[in-house]
Amino acid sequence: MCTLRRMVAQGATSKQISEAIGKKPSAVRKVLSKRKDDLELTLPPIRGRNPTPRPTTTDFEKQWYGSVPYLHWSITKPWKASETL
Repeated sequence: MCTLRRMVAQGATSKQISEAIGKKPSAVRKVLSKRKDDLELTLPPIRGRNPTPRPTTTDFEKQWYGSVPYLHWSITKPWKASETL
């Protein structure tokens, strides 16, 4: 675990750590995610992900969830005949 702690502190990738300890990169990521509190690690932010959380859904938006009603286009479109006939 000393190698893991040291390399994480240096900012090494999971691939570099896995090569140093002889494990798969996915196994290194799993240990880091499961035991980061036990090992007292502060993991760097994951690149490519948005750090801001998604906005929560409001009650107004929840009222509109569900299936589309039957003949919904006939409700939303005007009832006049087409003028190109």
